[in-house]
Amino acid sequence: MNPPRIPQTIIGVDFDEPLFDAAIRRVGGKRLTEVFSPPPETKQADYFIDGYAIELKILELEPLERDEHQKAIARIFTEQQAKGNLVPVEGKKQMRLTGEGSQQFWRIVGKPIQRALESAEKQLRATNGFLPPPVPTAVLLVNAGALSLDHPPSVF
Repeated sequence: MNPPRIPQTIIGVDFDEPLFDAAIRRVGGKRLTEVFSPPPETKQADYFIDGYAIELKILELEPLERDEHQKAIARIFTEQQAKGNLVPVEGKKQMRLTGEGSQQFWRIVGKPIQRALESAEKQLRATNGFLPPPVPTAVLLVNAGALSLDHPPSVF
């Protein structure tokens, strides 16, 4: 198994909680624990801003670096090639998955997002369990290192 990689940085900026703590403060927000006292052992949301409880989730690892993901994706390409479902990308030496194969690929690559959102949901539900009255919630999902999930830059 490949060792975990250091999260991506852009121009020397680490996308970590201290960075978002500072950003949230600049727009008038606070750490939730500065505003409310959660019950002991409660995994609560990170921030409170404008009446919202906000949970920060940072994707730090590239899902394609995991051996089990690579093997599963290789199986998908092999199966889809046998079914004739690989489409050549015009002008490039690439093949593209379509239909069922594409859905299977994104279920594998999207697992970190799914896990992050499921974890955030639990924390936000726990937070709303002690806030008077329940407040609206949001998830701030930051892609700091999963390059396969990045949208390619647009060219203008």
